[in-house]
Amino acid sequence: MNNNIKTILIAEEDTNTAQFIISVFQKNKFNVGWVQDCESIFEALVERKVDIVLIDLPLAYSSEKISLISHIKAISPEVEIIIMTDFKNPDLLNHALLSGASAFVQKPIDPEQLTIVSVKTLERQYLKRENYALLIELAILRKQIIQYNPNKKNLSDL
Repeated sequence: MNNNIKTILIAEEDTNTAQFIISVFQKNKFNVGWVQDCESIFEALVERKVDIVLIDLPLAYSSEKISLISHIKAISPEVEIIIMTDFKNPDLLNHALLSGASAFVQKPIDPEQLTIVSVKTLERQYLKRENYALLIELAILRKQIIQYNPNKKNLSDL
């Protein structure tokens, strides 16, 4: 994983829980933002580069059962989403994961588990970006090879 300081946006209505999570991330040298409502998530995503959104499961579905996760992924596909849950509604958790959430952590929050899940999520994000960059590089090389050998339309013809 690269050494840039990563930014995590916490979407949590409860101030005490949010302050606890902020302290965990700050101890681990992350940049941390905090919002308390759905609208503020989108404002924060527009204002700064966010690597992970950590969102409370009830907040993700607070507006008429419309998945906030799908909306976040639509405007910021590279953002990873981690759900905080107390497992009171496993169907919503399942829907959240199917909608694009990368992982979940159980409430009450265990600082070690939160750190491990966040780091693993960032590693997976880094690998996705690296894979994409390699695919682009491969496509460019393929195009150059075909231009150099115009009679060969497929790499298998070489």
